[in-house]
Amino acid sequence: MLGRVQIVAAQRPVLTTGESEAEAAAGADAAESRCDLTETASGVYVTDHAIGFRYASVTGVVPESVTVHASIRPAPRRGAFLTDDPTLNTIWATSAHTLRLCMQTVLLEGIKRDRMPWMGDHALGVLTNAAAFADPEIIRTTLRGLGRPRDGFVNGISDYSLWWVISHGLYQRYFGDTEFARTEAEHLHACLTELATFADADGLFRPRRVAGSFPHAGPGAVFLDWGVQFRADGVPTAIQILWFWALSSAGSVLAVAEHPEAAPWTAAAAAVRAQLVARAWHPQSGLWSEYLDDPECSSAYPNFLAVLAGLELTPGADAVQLVSRSSAGTPFMRAFALMALGRTGERVAAVAEVRRLWSGMLDAGATTFWEDFGGDGSDLEMYGRPFGKSLCHAWSAGPAALLPELVLGIRPLTDGWRRSTVDPCLGALQWAAAVTPTPFGDVVVDARPDRLQVEVPAGTTLVHGAAEYPGPARVSIPALE
Repeated sequence: MLGRVQIVAAQRPVLTTGESEAEAAAGADAAESRCDLTETASGVYVTDHAIGFRYASVTGVVPESVTVHASIRPAPRRGAFLTDDPTLNTIWATSAHTLRLCMQTVLLEGIKRDRMPWMGDHALGVLTNAAAFADPEIIRTTLRGLGRPRDGFVNGISDYSLWWVISHGLYQRYFGDTEFARTEAEHLHACLTELATFADADGLFRPRRVAGSFPHAGPGAVFLDWGVQFRADGVPTAIQILWFWALSSAGSVLAVAEHPEAAPWTAAAAAVRAQLVARAWHPQSGLWSEYLDDPECSSAYPNFLAVLAGLELTPGADAVQLVSRSSAGTPFMRAFALMALGRTGERVAAVAEVRRLWSGMLDAGATTFWEDFGGDGSDLEMYGRPFGKSLCHAWSAGPAALLPELVLGIRPLTDGWRRSTVDPCLGALQWAAAVTPTPFGDVVVDARPDRLQVEVPAGTTLVHGAAEYPGPARVSIPALE
């Protein structure tokens, strides 16, 4: 949990904390968190700030009591997911719990570190929040806060500025908040106008490092994912796909807000798409190259981001296999990769990969999901520090959104779930059920091999195959195809 520790003792105690017993016992020099104490009353010692931890060690005195004043956002758990596979159930519930702990005033990356919002985490967090809690206010607050940096890019990362724009589009799709689109429209347009100053003559995004750039980002203040390094002389296709996605998202959101500049951004997206198709798409293999004007097609990132961005080109079998076999870095990007894999038709394989990767953390004793999958010899070490890995990390909560979509095919087709689809793919499962919160009420799904039942809220329409079912209704479909 995240909270301030209060110790009542006859003399000043020494406090160390950790997300593992080993970290809490290692002493202040090795632990990741500072535990400075202030005596707020006679014999009452309170940490100067909230600390993210699971274990605490008090030495130097036998305390009379130890209390934690926890910081818990009042976000009721509205979503649910359940199957006859206990492992998948635990993965979904642990994902939701991980996200809940990181949902504070804004969505934090992790409650131990960095205890700050990062836009990449938040983009995925829009989807996981929508599936588990449907809390729009924390999304609005995070978008407002991160979208107004003192200088330079969001979080100092050029592609995180693109994720900020994309997140506006995702928020509208899953929450349908027209009023927020209207209030933020002019700022969104101004930010995109600033980003467009980095576009070249072909309309492609060619960012440069500017004041405030993240020191660990690569050329052009580009990050994409941990472990990804781009050539300084190349134009990464994945970044241009994110640029297309941002432009098209801006056009869509500004159209909702009836902003006069919606159409030019949509046109700019179309121009970037044309450049991508001409310079990075290989129609014979159905693959995207890693760099523009380069035949090499070994990177999974452009191939799965293209599916999610809506470039509307069918990936070939080689692309599907590339995404399926790729480790694709962090749980953050792996979640997006598996979502894309499912949308190419490989939903059973995507669920199996969710089960394999996230159950590995559960088998190692995780009660919240970690910053990295592990398997490199240490479940605690990262960044060259013995306890550097965050063991409660928002970008690892992806299965909260993945499993309802991959197993039950629950997705909004229009903004705010006015039209949605349910298309189960049970694989070897005997049954699966979910509650997905929407602005109109809950979509409740119960799927068995021989039937599908869906509760459709008023004001929405369920689309299943060629049939449409307006709500409110309880729809029963005899057999799953």
